[in-house]
Amino acid sequence: MASISNLNEATAELTRIIHSKGGKIIKTENLSNRGRFGNLRLFTDMNEVYHLKFSKKLIEPRPKTPTNNSDLDEKLRLAVKYFGNGENTLNGLDEDLLLELIEIESTGQQTYFVTVMSDGRVLWRSGREAYEFVQRYDTIIHFPKAFQQPVGFVPTGWLINKSNLIIGLPNILK
Repeated sequence: MASISNLNEATAELTRIIHSKGGKIIKTENLSNRGRFGNLRLFTDMNEVYHLKFSKKLIEPRPKTPTNNSDLDEKLRLAVKYFGNGENTLNGLDEDLLLELIEIESTGQQTYFVTVMSDGRVLWRSGREAYEFVQRYDTIIHFPKAFQQPVGFVPTGWLINKSNLIIGLPNILK
C-alpha cells in the first residue's frame, strides 16, 4: 500500500477505488470551507455519496486507571475490545456530519463514511451503519475538550478495508 500524506492523495486513492467499481464522480464538496479540514464528500453517478476523512493518527481509548473510570471511557474500551478485530484504535466523525449523511440518505442516495489512513488503507462503512453503531453503543463524546463539536466514534477494526477492492463488472455472455 502507498503512503498517503494529505487529503489530496487520499481523494485520489478513493477516486481510484470508485472508478474501479464502475463509478464516476460527478460532484465534490470540500468541507474545509465550513471549517471541517480533512473532510470532503464525493458524489457519484451511481447515487452514492462518500464522506471522506483523511486520518494521520487515530485515537486510542484511555486505559482504565483509578482516576479514569468514566462511563464513556469504559464504553469506548469495550467497543474496541469486542468490535475492533484486534486493532485498539477509534475512528471518529463529528456528530453533525454523521447526521448530514443520514439526511442525505433520506433523499435516496447511499452514503458511506470513509477514512483513508496515512498507511494507505481505505476503511469504510455505510453512513447508516456508522450512525447506528454510535447510537447503539453510545460511543459519542458530547462535550469534548479537544474538538469543537460532539464526535461519534467507531472502532477502526470494525470498518471494512476496501484498499484492494477487486470488482468484476457484470457482462452479458453470448
